[in-house]
Amino acid sequence: MNNLDLSEKELELVKQYSVAQPLSRVIIFYFCVLTAPLAFALYGAYYRDSVAILVAFVGLLVFMIWYIASSTKNEKTMNSLFNKILKSQLSK
Repeated sequence: MNNLDLSEKELELVKQYSVAQPLSRVIIFYFCVLTAPLAFALYGAYYRDSVAILVAFVGLLVFMIWYIASSTKNEKTMNSLFNKILKSQLSK
């Protein structure tokens, strides 16, 4: 493989994504994060409590904003990394 001349950020990103996360750890994390809004939603639906449903909705909204922000955090570095890999493969 050709030398890709990766930057420090790109190398750190490759190292970060090369470590496999066990599926059980991911499932437990999302279960813990989503249990509270789900409990508030069920409580609100059962007792017809609009405040509990609003709390559940806001909790899910905050979760989605956090998820989108964290998934797009490394977008520039990923694009740069993939472009270098693509150039390296096309130059063969």
